[in-house]
Amino acid sequence: MWTRARVLRGGQLAEKGLVRAVAQEQVARGGMRTVYRINAARRERFQELLHAQFAAEGDLRATLYGPMLFLHLADLKIVAEALHTQIDRQNARLAEIKGLRRKWADALPSGSRFLMQHMAEQSRLDLRWLTRGAG
Repeated sequence: MWTRARVLRGGQLAEKGLVRAVAQEQVARGGMRTVYRINAARRERFQELLHAQFAAEGDLRATLYGPMLFLHLADLKIVAEALHTQIDRQNARLAEIKGLRRKWADALPSGSRFLMQHMAEQSRLDLRWLTRGAG
């Protein structure tokens, strides 16, 4: 959802009935800017997609960084539940990495060991971030 976005101008969205103009503002360069507000039906659909993104599997940078910019539009109870699921996934990922490191540590080349160490550190960092976000 987030990686395939294309830019649509407010007027294009208004023509489609997705938003409505609510104000006009003077901008520093001398022009006017129109402020738009999403309609109720589209807001509900946006929230559905937003909540699904918080629950999506995958790398957190790809799945959560974009949606976090819209956290103020989400149902925080749903987001907290999704973040707890993400925490469980990160704990499982970290346990898998630790198990693989123990099993293969002596057989792996130094670059592979270094990469696995990085993956474990990234998982621990993601866990701290998720835990703070889940409250």
